[in-house]
Amino acid sequence: MTSLEQHLADHAQSTRYVDGAPRCACKCGKWIASIVERGPVKAHRHHVADTWREVRTVRAVEELDALPIGTVVQEDEYRHTWIRHSKKWHCSCDGTYVEWSSAGAFEELERRPLTILWTPEDGAL
Repeated sequence: MTSLEQHLADHAQSTRYVDGAPRCACKCGKWIASIVERGPVKAHRHHVADTWREVRTVRAVEELDALPIGTVVQEDEYRHTWIRHSKKWHCSCDGTYVEWSSAGAFEELERRPLTILWTPEDGAL
């Protein structure tokens, strides 16, 4: 899993010159905008946020199952939070008495994507 620190390093903003004109670019290779246009910094911020959201989105049961114990995810539609306390998941809407396997949780969510809010690799909050 990519840390926020690594993600920001991978998407650092830089200035490159194309045909002698300065251009705003992301380290990942995506061109953002011409320096003389309005808003290249804001556009880059949106790009970084969008790519971070994509990195932190779970779309398959195998991805959910691969997350470490202690991970916190959220389903976007209902904002229920799921916490992996063991190999099982607990939903904030069920209390701690109901345990779900990754496959069961993903099926319950009708295969809607989940957003990873925190993993133990992210460090202290």
